[in-house]
Amino acid sequence: DILRQKLARAMATVTSRLKTIGITPWIEPQAGLFLWCRLPKGADAADVARAALAEKIVLAPGNVFSPARTATDYMRFNVSQSLDPRVMTVLKAALG
Repeated sequence: DILRQKLARAMATVTSRLKTIGITPWIEPQAGLFLWCRLPKGADAADVARAALAEKIVLAPGNVFSPARTATDYMRFNVSQSLDPRVMTVLKAALG
């Protein structure tokens, strides 16, 4: 189906783009809507999300999904939204 093909392409593209800026997928699904990733050492997902929000981009820090609040260096990316080039620009800037 067309939607699945688009999501699979988006997943591959976003995964590749994130890797080039040092963001590592926790697992690499072949398709789907979300991609869980670990930020580079020393980066805080909440800080990255705040920097993105200042640019009107909503990103999901891992602790939003962690009752134990132990996912400070993880983010969940919506692959469709992450195709927007502004997302990578904001991430690069936030990660320095």
